Amino acid sequence: MTYILLLIAVVIWGSTFVATKICLEHMSTLQLVASRFVIAAPMLYVVARLRGASFGFSALAPPLTIGAGIFSVHFLIQTWALELTTAEPAEMLQ
Repeated sequence: MTYILLLIAVVIWGSTFVATKICLEHMSTLQLVASRFVIAAPMLYVVARLRGASFGFSALAPPLTIGAGIFSVHFLIQTWALELTTAEPAEMLQ
């Protein structure tokens, strides 16, 4: 079962590049990244609450905030790069 879940994760992760490229035809980089977070944040909140997570302030708040900032910048750079490149293999472009 673990290998099936890993395979599903890889397929979903790999398809996000093509999906992002398609979405960039209809919205800007910032709109796309914001949309991803608006969709994902409530879902992650529900999953965290179901797993018993609490959302109070603690000593871990600053490192988590920095990590979230780095994560956000990563998504911005990745989406911006896809705006400047193609999502197809080089052989298909000829």
